Amino acid sequence: MNTLWKQFDQLTDAAYDDLVKGSDSMEHWDQAFQVFLQILENGRAQDPGFARELMQLDDDTDFEHMVCQWTEDYLDELDEASRYPELETCCRLLLERFDWKEEAPDSLLIQLSMALRAQGKSDEALALCEEWYAKEPDNLVAVSALILSKTEAGQLDQAELLVNRHLLPDTLCTEENEMLFMAAVRFCEAAGDTQRGEELNRQLESYEEQAFQELMEDCEDDEDDDDLFF
Repeated sequence: MNTLWKQFDQLTDAAYDDLVKGSDSMEHWDQAFQVFLQILENGRAQDPGFARELMQLDDDTDFEHMVCQWTEDYLDELDEASRYPELETCCRLLLERFDWKEEAPDSLLIQLSMALRAQGKSDEALALCEEWYAKEPDNLVAVSALILSKTEAGQLDQAELLVNRHLLPDTLCTEENEMLFMAAVRFCEAAGDTQRGEELNRQLESYEEQAFQELMEDCEDDEDDDDLFF
């Protein structure tokens, strides 16, 4: 297992180096993912309970390999490269390989639905999101994914019902519902509701600007704390 972890570290380092250099090659990313799968297979061959949760890989190794962060980055790179079939495959593998009891797989499910829509598999995306929403009707990420899927499938009346149900006139854009605002803006564009779409987009942009300012202030505070420490 140590040999596999060493290979994983070498490949992930090379993948990030490629990213810094602006290389379009994803060879190292792809190879690292295959080694990651081999680590799981070998670990579970010895112990079926090995890393049943993705985060457990980081917890059990004192975050030496930063598996969760790297996995997230890999999926983002597949999306950025428009490699949607590979993104679909990776999302399905991750959903299958882990139990997802300690951490919700929201980001994987919405990326999977997006990858399906990007490949023209609107019916599959819609079925996925309807099943997800049926299980978690109060999950705003599931709501957002279903709005996007229904909009893509041309089911605008049903998408509108979801938007109106979960986005009331006095609803403010926050970190928790930012994705819902994005989905609602996309619906408004498809439905030709320019006025409502522009208003929702203004609220979304205002929230994003405020969040950015708060992030910058936090960074400045951290720098001030470092200066005091030294």
